[in-house]
Amino acid sequence: MLENDIYLSDYYHQGTNGKLVFFIHGIFSSPKEFSFLYPILKENNYSIYAVLLKEHGGKLSDLSKIKYLEWVNQVNNTLSELFKKYENIYIFGHSM
Repeated sequence: MLENDIYLSDYYHQGTNGKLVFFIHGIFSSPKEFSFLYPILKENNYSIYAVLLKEHGGKLSDLSKIKYLEWVNQVNNTLSELFKKYENIYIFGHSM
């Protein structure tokens, strides 16, 4: 994965300790926002999943086309899938 790709898609890293840290970025941002934490988590064998919220990573004008519940549903659906694989998920996020 190229470094700029962290701006344009979900970021995933498979660790070996059976634990996952799930990142939710703020408005106008992307998974790149948390990239300073990824090396520390990798060193400690954590899996990492950083979601790119819908209509982020592109034109700012696209954000006006989406309802916040779509982000809520996106996060819930992603977490539902991840809980099938991971028993321990730590959620880390923020808003504006």
